[in-house]
Amino acid sequence: MLKIEKVKIEKINTEAIIIPSNGIASMNNGIAEVIRSVGGKSIQDEAKKIYAQNKKPFLQGSFYITKAGTLENLGIKYIFHAVLVKYPNESISMQNIILSLEQIFKEATKKGICSITVFELGTDCNVLDKDSIARNIISISRKYCDKLDITISPNDERFEVSLTKFML
Repeated sequence: MLKIEKVKIEKINTEAIIIPSNGIASMNNGIAEVIRSVGGKSIQDEAKKIYAQNKKPFLQGSFYITKAGTLENLGIKYIFHAVLVKYPNESISMQNIILSLEQIFKEATKKGICSITVFELGTDCNVLDKDSIARNIISISRKYCDKLDITISPNDERFEVSLTKFML
């Protein structure tokens, strides 16, 4: 199943979430900051520990996984951090969104995850066209919606319109 629905973190019903990240595992802005704030500091602590073990920034187009902190009380087991840039405030490329999302859906399927929610991948930058982001996210999601219940949560009305257009 594939659906578009604005969801609030505090009321989410999903096993895993996908959020944008950078290669140095800082969670200081956007939805990552909201997740850290609501789910607790343990999420960022685990992300920083994974980064330290990696001994270098994660590559753009990759991902890493943390537990969900206090969001586990809502049934969320995993947070997939889609690495869209190496360092904060860099420009995001469409290719990195595509690569990260494909790999995350494959891994979620391997882990036996049934439901996953996608948040704000590249939509908070002014570099990429929201129609292009929506078209690619919908296209990739369609490949996996027979194995995963996928919810795409738009962060603004313009992106919601774009997503809806490409769902038809």
